[in-house]
Amino acid sequence: MSYSTVLFNTYQALVSAGQLLGSKVTKPLFTTSKISDFAGRSPFVSVFGALVTGTRLNNINIPFIRGTGLGGLTEYLRSVKEVTGVTNATGQVTHANEVLYTESGTGIADYEFISKATNRYITGHGNEVFHTMIFESAEAGVDNGIGYGRKDTDFIGFGYNGLVFGIWLILRGVRTHIPQDDWNTNKLKSGKFILDPTKENISGTAFGWLGVADIIFYIQASENDWIVVHRHRTANIDNKPHLSDPNQPISTFVERLSGSGANIRTGTSSWYAGTVGNRGKGTGSDKAPLIERDGVTIPSNTETVLLSIRNRDIFQGKPNSIRSRYGTLTLVTDGNKSVKFKVYLNGVTGGTWDFYDEPLSVTEVSTTTSLNLTSTTVGGILKINEQVGSTALGKADSVRLNLFDSDVVIAAYPNDTITITAQSQNTSEIDIQLRLIEEF
Repeated sequence: MSYSTVLFNTYQALVSAGQLLGSKVTKPLFTTSKISDFAGRSPFVSVFGALVTGTRLNNINIPFIRGTGLGGLTEYLRSVKEVTGVTNATGQVTHANEVLYTESGTGIADYEFISKATNRYITGHGNEVFHTMIFESAEAGVDNGIGYGRKDTDFIGFGYNGLVFGIWLILRGVRTHIPQDDWNTNKLKSGKFILDPTKENISGTAFGWLGVADIIFYIQASENDWIVVHRHRTANIDNKPHLSDPNQPISTFVERLSGSGANIRTGTSSWYAGTVGNRGKGTGSDKAPLIERDGVTIPSNTETVLLSIRNRDIFQGKPNSIRSRYGTLTLVTDGNKSVKFKVYLNGVTGGTWDFYDEPLSVTEVSTTTSLNLTSTTVGGILKINEQVGSTALGKADSVRLNLFDSDVVIAAYPNDTITITAQSQNTSEIDIQLRLIEEF
């Protein structure tokens, strides 16, 4: 074919597609299909035509590579906690081959293993949750699961209801177990990928809340792609939100509330939960309580509590899921000797507590707590297990510490207490101002 023939054919094609000036045909030469992901979700385009994209921002990130994370004496180094619902129950966790196992034992078990961190939901943003899961065996009368939330309030994940494997949908305290045979998108019982719950698999959950956004359950197949298995819809169906609180931890649980039987084990090696989409500082709904004490006299050679702040366990009638962290701290000293300040996570007892603002804030305040510390000796140095920070000032001095944007985060999760103390070799007078960040 000659060069002139190629040019002519190209010209004719452009004319027929409406791409040359003066053509009466207006259809575009190139068209694009709808962009969507494995779950059929489409990207969002702004009013000005910009395609909105975003990365996943970590809120929970726990691999069980070296252990369960429960051992040791230093509380603030732990990223997990355990909750037992029945006295003298046999539930526990063990660890082998980079996998944490929740075990029922052979008797009654009501055991929950939970991330201390909660996933920070932000209105208008989506959330993704990933975790691995191994269900070694099953038994009638034993429930177990791994997923997002807490089993007695809100929980979305996978697990066994007795001998039946499926999805746990525990919404507002109401339990529903959806057997694998009833999954509404892909049962994973035929085709290229057949799910074997006794082997380690990666499962995930996506949701956007806003009250009634879909909850999507999916499994990663061996072809390195995600397969949607079930979609829970409540928009235009119910008259209330599905989850009572979208801010939740990741957890794994096992229950045998009566009788005895085999030791049922559930394994997991890694947890992730995060918010999708970049955000500005804060969420637009963060709270920032300010607490001040002026002219506090501390006696010589006595470590004195200046302030204790506690993150409430229950807020507005439901389990609290808000993290509170210390943002800025201003200290002023007026005395004859230097003053040493210390910060503790927990490590106090007693005290008279008052709400900072009962309907609006998760913070409780006390100035009358008593120190109750544990210690170990490391390399000949006394280490206070509850201590998370310290600084020192001269006899007449001041400092403003800013942890909003830098330094190590000092945070209190629900039921945690942050305490600030002062100690000097002589009587001193202290001014203290503390601004918190409640991450709503």
